Amino acid sequence: MNCADSQDGLSDNPREIFGFMAAEGIKNIVVAGVHVDECILKRPYGARGLRRAGFNVVLARDFTDALYDPR
Repeated sequence: MNCADSQDGLSDNPREIFGFMAAEGIKNIVVAGVHVDECILKRPYGARGLRRAGFNVVLARDFTDALYDPR
């Protein structure tokens, strides 16, 4: 986990992300600025994965889009 201080964290590892949020006591999460089909549905640390892990998750829909795939 790359942390500037105890309030910042950056990782693509679900264990690090969930561990960081647990250590900080974070239970409520607003997901914003994401691709619906990738970051919300497929990633283990996306909204669906966070919900399964027991976090309270809301989606700021105005900041989402679909990832374009011409196939």
